[in-house]
Amino acid sequence: MTAAQPEFGVLVVDDDFMVARIHSRFLQTQAGFRVAGVAHTGIDALAKLAELTPDLMLLDVHLPDMSGLEVLRIARQDHPEVDVIVVTAERELDSVRDAWQGGAMSYLVKPFEYTALAQRLDHFRKTRAVLDTPQVDQSDIDRLFGVGTITIVSHDTTTPMLTIHGLPHPRPLFDSLKQRVIAVKRQRGVIKRDVG
Repeated sequence: MTAAQPEFGVLVVDDDFMVARIHSRFLQTQAGFRVAGVAHTGIDALAKLAELTPDLMLLDVHLPDMSGLEVLRIARQDHPEVDVIVVTAERELDSVRDAWQGGAMSYLVKPFEYTALAQRLDHFRKTRAVLDTPQVDQSDIDRLFGVGTITIVSHDTTTPMLTIHGLPHPRPLFDSLKQRVIAVKRQRGVIKRDVG
């Protein structure tokens, strides 16, 4: 018999009532998540953090009474057990940096596809699973801190298996992969001339 999947309570914080409702409806479709509460101001968010003790907070930066980044700072200080995903239209690098340095586990810029939020919820779930184990190994720690190895395997016998360490930016990663595949195919005689 397998253990029941934990259900994570989520506090949705957004000044836009419609956006908060849409986020809440989406969360209801995600297995293992429930809406613990909704807040539309920073003060309300901080009160509900204390009252509801959610596991996760979806937090907008633009709130009518205070910055969501200030809510993040206070939340991390007073409720370090609550993880935060910043969900905002704010694209300024200073805000992204403040959220990252303030302990947000992810930052999602509006508008976005809900598959992007689902990926972040899945990351949260996997992170919590690792943190809830009595012991971790180095690979678990590397995943928590965003260090890892990407292995790409092709079913095409002329394309090599490629291993990339770390989590590089996608464009240089693509360019690097392309050059490595071309080099190996050229070496194996599959490519006789340069391919652009």
